[in-house]
Amino acid sequence: MFESEEISALVGSALGIFGALMIIILFSRIKQINSLYRNLLILLSIYDFLESFSFILPGRYNKTICEIQFYLISISVTITPIWSAIISFIFYLKFVKKTQDKILNRIYKWFHLFFLIPITILLILSAHFTDYRNSTTYWCCSTKISYLIIVYSFIWLSLLICLVFYSLTLPKLTKSHPDLYPIEDSQISKHPFQKRMGFVPLIYILIVIPATIRRIIDFVTSSKKEYPIINILHSLFICSQGFWDFLIFVVFDSRMRKSLKNCLTCQCNKHLSYSETQDNNSTQKELDERKRLTDYDHLQNDNQ
Repeated sequence: MFESEEISALVGSALGIFGALMIIILFSRIKQINSLYRNLLILLSIYDFLESFSFILPGRYNKTICEIQFYLISISVTITPIWSAIISFIFYLKFVKKTQDKILNRIYKWFHLFFLIPITILLILSAHFTDYRNSTTYWCCSTKISYLIIVYSFIWLSLLICLVFYSLTLPKLTKSHPDLYPIEDSQISKHPFQKRMGFVPLIYILIVIPATIRRIIDFVTSSKKEYPIINILHSLFICSQGFWDFLIFVVFDSRMRKSLKNCLTCQCNKHLSYSETQDNNSTQKELDERKRLTDYDHLQNDNQ
């Protein structure tokens, strides 16, 4: 009998696998987009796929599968936030640093310092202090680590607020303050896909918020009391990052939809032209065969 948390993990894993595979397939075939960002997103989707796949494995029924699941989750939990941090840092260097707004620049730079170093280390510690084989965690065994988790959660939320503020206000600031945000220097308006890369760490932060709340509750209450809604959201979100990336970079991206439509149209045209060529060839062969038979009949009649 499956519990609600297991069902939500299965649903999230299925969505994550679907989204990650679609991104890998589509961005591998459609190459009109800048190769650096395309390759980063493909690599990130590979790790999203591994993470979702590891959660969907029935580890509780088989010891070997349980071991494989443990190592896959440990690798994905360690590497995915690192890739998110790298993409976000590249986004900062490419676009945010070019603006003349010193306050926003400083906020983004300092929070990236917190994002790249302490949080990545804490997430790596999370992979080592959590035994996914038995679904147990050892955070509360160390008071220092528990305090670090509290600090880490506030940094996550602060970075989330800054990223949301930046993502929502930048287009307006570009229009209202051309002296601070010169359009000719900013390539964001020319490359909407590259602008969307800034949402990758934002997605990851939104996904880990239920997990962070769960850790804080475990630490503050120091009890085994369960909160089903938070646990379900934790299981659902942590497995489905590939699906949210798919929505942002494929479904909600008009440029990607157009490229995909052109690609499908081109493939259909090739298929139709090939079919027409085959039909024409077969028709021509039939006509030649009929002509040959007719000529043969005429020749037989002449001989008679």
